Amino acid sequence: MTDIFVRSSGRVPFQSVNQDIRGTTRIIEQPVLPFPVRRVYVIQDVRDPTLVRGNHAHRLNDQVIFIVRGSMTLTLDDGERSQELALSAGEDGIRLMPYLWHSMKNFTPDCIAVVLASHPYDPKDYISDYDVFKNHVRSL
Repeated sequence: MTDIFVRSSGRVPFQSVNQDIRGTTRIIEQPVLPFPVRRVYVIQDVRDPTLVRGNHAHRLNDQVIFIVRGSMTLTLDDGERSQELALSAGEDGIRLMPYLWHSMKNFTPDCIAVVLASHPYDPKDYISDYDVFKNHVRSL
């Protein structure tokens, strides 16, 4: 498991139970989950392996991304350092706090990512210009 060294991120562990012939139940709940969930969304069916998703940061929204099937690469950038993480199904979730630029790529055809978010969708919360993001981070 790769250490995360960028700011505004970290691992959010799953708890596994029932690892027997009936299968495995993976649980994430309070107090391990660092915020109340206000939105859940799923990313799947990314058919073009060269496609890059994300490429933004949030002003308020705090998120945790889990891969429940397949794999992908998550790039994190805190404005000073950048890090790539290869994520696969069954691993801990990765926290994406506000003012953390993130992008996703190298989706396997079967990849399913589940994202838990602290806020409902709000287009005004997105910072989609990297230079604007860098200016915000410098002023914090």
